[in-house]
Amino acid sequence: MNEIEVELRVLKAETKLDALREAQAVVNAVQGNLNQRIEDLAVKVAVMEAKPSSHRILDGSATLPKPAPQLSLSSDPDM
Repeated sequence: MNEIEVELRVLKAETKLDALREAQAVVNAVQGNLNQRIEDLAVKVAVMEAKPSSHRILDGSATLPKPAPQLSLSSDPDM
């Protein structure tokens, strides 16, 4: 009977260890995913900050930059 109890304890400990390993794998996967998302957001923020402020639309009140004036290719000097 004592031998069976020992085997059950060993089996129980191995089962707990397997469950902990699986839980750790899930935690590591979630952490990796979150870290990747944070990196992606940081890159997006850096790109947005690098653009001129006239190109940013933060609250919807910003306007797009005005188009460059059109050059005339006319040969008439008075134009």
